[in-house]
Amino acid sequence: MTTRSEPSFTLGIAVLVSLCSVWVTAPTLRQDAARKDGTLPYTLYTLELAGGLCPDSTLRGHECLGVLEVKGDGTYSWRGDVANPHLGRLDPHLLETFKDAIESADYERIRSRPARSECPRNYDGSEARYRFRTPNGEQQISSCKTEIDWNEPLFAAVAIIQKHVGKQSSTGTKGPTRPPPN
Repeated sequence: MTTRSEPSFTLGIAVLVSLCSVWVTAPTLRQDAARKDGTLPYTLYTLELAGGLCPDSTLRGHECLGVLEVKGDGTYSWRGDVANPHLGRLDPHLLETFKDAIESADYERIRSRPARSECPRNYDGSEARYRFRTPNGEQQISSCKTEIDWNEPLFAAVAIIQKHVGKQSSTGTKGPTRPPPN
């Protein structure tokens, strides 16, 4: 007959309690983000920075991944390579300006400019994948397929949002700031 050793059993209980506490607190964040009518706000914008190896992080030796998600009500989360996301809210004026840029952008024209260089992901860099919710459905743009013009009103607005989130981030992980190329 096999018996449990006391330290293993205690460690198992500690892990189970930790997992339960994470599971219980997660809905609380979602409830906090709920509107007064009980529905969750839609995702307006998502930025995924993917690629490169993360030697000095919780993803040590694996591909880096950072995700910025902005909801339609202005709440956002920035999840870099740390366990806890940075949560915040955009200024209402900034949010409205960003929504206007998303709605008025000519996505076909933007995507018609092919990327002029090799995808940075091919040599330990990051690919930026942008997703925008528009009245005509979701629009996707990849920096590996499309040359990003930071003078384009849509991407000028993206740069402002990223800079704002980067300044507000207090997680110790640099926010998604990506300066326009020279």
